[in-house]
Amino acid sequence: MIHKWSTNLIPFGTASDRFCPAGFRPVISTREKILRAKQIPGLDGVELHYPAMFEDMDPAQTKAFLAEQNLECSIVTPIMAADPAWGFGSLSNPDAGVRRDAIRRVTESMDAAVTLGAMQVNLWLGQDGFDYPFQVDYRSQWRNLVESVAECAAYNPDVRLCVEPKLKQPRTHSLLGTTSRVLLLIHDVGLENVGCLFDTGHALFSYENFAEQVVMLQEKGKLFHLHFNDNYGDWDWDMVVGSVHYMEFLEVLFWVRQTNYQGWYSLDQFPQREDPAKALALSISAIKQMERLLDRVDESVLQKALARHDYLTVQAAIETATGI
Repeated sequence: MIHKWSTNLIPFGTASDRFCPAGFRPVISTREKILRAKQIPGLDGVELHYPAMFEDMDPAQTKAFLAEQNLECSIVTPIMAADPAWGFGSLSNPDAGVRRDAIRRVTESMDAAVTLGAMQVNLWLGQDGFDYPFQVDYRSQWRNLVESVAECAAYNPDVRLCVEPKLKQPRTHSLLGTTSRVLLLIHDVGLENVGCLFDTGHALFSYENFAEQVVMLQEKGKLFHLHFNDNYGDWDWDMVVGSVHYMEFLEVLFWVRQTNYQGWYSLDQFPQREDPAKALALSISAIKQMERLLDRVDESVLQKALARHDYLTVQAAIETATGI
């Protein structure tokens, strides 16, 4: 199965953190970030954040520049967590005026996605949640979120809204912390163009098995976009794919095949001290190596073993395929 590969451009930024706010690399323009991403073998596209990555070029100019590099835009991400006005939430904020501004940010991003040909927008609502007991009215917060997402989705039914779950950060409790919560939102909104952007690293530190979640989303027809990265299960470290959880990635790639996922393979990493292009290229090569391994495994053996819940036969088949 052939997939198109993309990455966001955050790895080519300053890579700052709370202890080193200046970052580990110099500030460069979006144009230069695209040129550096172009160095990654096999890359087909990039993810773009709105509006920060359109300061030098508008969406039409960006599309033309990407075309010159033989790249596409895979998805547009409205920045929904960096505005201090949204400290108590963006699309779920208790203030109707603040929600209106957040909806405008999303619909402007949808317009940009149309111009760029991406036709999908990533909704990661980092500030929508709570930090303390007795801090929010859970009823009105959820109702505000559903109504806001529905209004955004109705703005252009041809643009897919890809809602991304994450357990926490920057809030101690995110409103959309798990895949199941995103599926509940999708159900409550009830519009066809609302689905899920599934991030493997977010699933890991939510203690979700990401192969299981991918199957669940595919069964509902709601897996719109995939983010690949790894971590230790304790935080969203955005590490090289397979550096920690090799077998779990092998399993999710197996089920991506079984459920016929047709979307992008996109990398969401944060290599602070490593060379960004090399780190991203290593993730692509790791995934391709896993896919070649799956090609060598007898699928009928796996299917029969899965039907019996027989893990030992599965591991033996994988070891045979690797030559161990």
